[in-house]
Amino acid sequence: MKERYPWKKEYDIGIEEINNQHKKMLAIINRLYNESEKTNVSKEFIADIITELEDYADYHFSTEEYNFMKYDYKGAKQHILIHRQFKRKIAIFKEEYKKNNDILTEVITFTKNWLIHHILHEDMKYAPYLKTDKTNKQQD
Repeated sequence: MKERYPWKKEYDIGIEEINNQHKKMLAIINRLYNESEKTNVSKEFIADIITELEDYADYHFSTEEYNFMKYDYKGAKQHILIHRQFKRKIAIFKEEYKKNNDILTEVITFTKNWLIHHILHEDMKYAPYLKTDKTNKQQD
């Protein structure tokens, strides 16, 4: 499977668990893109991939949010709000896709752009705090 949107070193936030989850989300987006390029793929199959992305995003957001609470991250409230907005948008896309195949390109573009922006601008804000706080707590 070709990677339309490959993982780049600049996406590395320095927390292996979170990096691996980001890579998995990007892999799902790549699979969605690759399947969308095929002519004989069923609408249900594409819908299943969108659901997989939605479910995996929930899992990933839970991991981040658990760490926010565990390490008392001060930016948690705003970050969680951004997660909720993404979840609402994906739920809307799922409903719209059932009615209209033509939005698939929009779904792929949105999710890819959102994920990359989120990593580079939002997740990078908490990464140093969590890494530092984990180190400090381990020394206590």
